[in-house]
Amino acid sequence: MKECYIYKMKRGQRKGISPIIATVILIIIVIIIAILIFLWARSVGEDAVEKRVNDEPVPAYQVCGAISFSAVVTSNNDLQISNSGSIPIYNLHIVKKSSGSEVVQDYATNIGPGQPATIGLGSTTYDEVEVFPVFLGQNSETGAATPYTCQNDGKIAGAP
Repeated sequence: MKECYIYKMKRGQRKGISPIIATVILIIIVIIIAILIFLWARSVGEDAVEKRVNDEPVPAYQVCGAISFSAVVTSNNDLQISNSGSIPIYNLHIVKKSSGSEVVQDYATNIGPGQPATIGLGSTTYDEVEVFPVFLGQNSETGAATPYTCQNDGKIAGAP
């Protein structure tokens, strides 16, 4: 007959980590992986849009830095835009803020280099109007014309 020994472990002698700590560690790892995938996917989309500048393809994020414009809200509640750069502005992505609320609108307008444009903001007065330029680039994979919003290059429209 074989002898079987059963060892009883005393409290504090267990080896390993508790299931709660293991679960927390796994959740943290999953969140980190999800953030990395999100950042990677976002950068892939940005790199696909290019603009030809001096017959050279330039990535969209570099074109955004070359767009130069001014934005002013007039006393008539109009937004006056002036394109002082060399890149045509295809559209405007406008964020209007007042009393903790935001209204986001896209305005289809073509503002060539050196040209001005006026956009009516309506009868509501806003605390802040932020303007983001949109240029028309080309998808490097499909060749299709693709609008690209310069989300890091917005300007807050000042009062006259």
